Amino acid sequence: MIDKSIVKKLHYIEIKSKKLVNDVFAGEYLSAFKGQGMEFDEVREYSIGDDIRNIDWNVSARYNKLYVKKFREERELNIMLLVDISKSGFFGTYEKAKIDLAAELGAIFSFSAIKNNDKVGLLLFTDKIEKFIPLKKGRKHVMAILNAILSFKPESKGTSIKFALEYIGRLLTKKSIIILISDFIDKDYEKVLRILNRKHDIVLIYLYDKKEVLMPKIGYIPFEDLETGERIYINTSDRKKMKEFSLSMINEAEKLKNRLKRYGIDTISIETSSLYIPNLIKFFKERIKRRSA
Repeated sequence: MIDKSIVKKLHYIEIKSKKLVNDVFAGEYLSAFKGQGMEFDEVREYSIGDDIRNIDWNVSARYNKLYVKKFREERELNIMLLVDISKSGFFGTYEKAKIDLAAELGAIFSFSAIKNNDKVGLLLFTDKIEKFIPLKKGRKHVMAILNAILSFKPESKGTSIKFALEYIGRLLTKKSIIILISDFIDKDYEKVLRILNRKHDIVLIYLYDKKEVLMPKIGYIPFEDLETGERIYINTSDRKKMKEFSLSMINEAEKLKNRLKRYGIDTISIETSSLYIPNLIKFFKERIKRRSA
C-alpha cells in the first residue's frame, strides 16, 4: 500500500528543491565542484601570453605557425549521498525530524546534479549498510533516492560512520563528491574520513535539533538513547548542569569542524527548525572563492 504521507512529502520536496535549484543553486553547484580533470578540446593560433607548454608542435610544424592546445574541464561528476538513518535521525521537536531535513538537502544536491548532467547515488546506513542505490541520472532516479530516504525501514538502530565510509571507499573507483549527512552521534571515524578525502571530495552535513542541546526547565525527565535503549534521568531544572551539557555538545561539534577543516573537509551545520538556505549559500560561496583563488 502506498503511504500517502510519503507521497505528499515527496511532492513537496520535489517542488521546493527544483525551485531552489533553478533560482539559486544550479550555478553555485556548477562553480563549487570541480570536474574530474581536463580533456583536449581543440587547437587555436598562439597568442602572446599563452602558456608555451600548451603549444602543439606537430600542428605548428604542419602550418608553419604556432598553435596551442585548448582544454576544457571534464565536467561529469559522481555525487554519492551517504545518509545516516540510525534511530537518532528520526528525532525532531519542531516542524521536521532530522531525516526529513536529510531528504530535503539530498534533493537539492541531487536535482543540482542531474541539472548539470551529473550522476547521483545513495547509501543508507546505520551500523550496517541498509540500502545502496547505484549512480545514475534522471528525475525518476532522484525520486527513487528521495523515497528511499523517507520511507526505508532500517534493520538496526545504531551508527557506524566508519563502516559506511570504508564500504563506499571500496565501491567507488572514480573520484566522487561524497555528501555525508548525519547527526554524527558516533566516534572513531575521523581517520578513515581523512584517508578517503585524499581521493574523493567529502562534504559533511551535520544535523541537530535545538532540544538536543537546550531542554526546557521541567524537572527530572527520562532520557533514552534512541540507539542503545539505555535510559537515564536528567534534571532539566539544574540550569548550571544543563548549560554545561549544552556547551559541551556545541564545543565538541565546533572542535570536530575545525579539525576536519585542516584536512580540507567542509562541514555544514544545520538545525532542524532553521532556514538552511543561507547556510548552503555560504557553503557554496566559500568553495567557489577557494576554487578561484
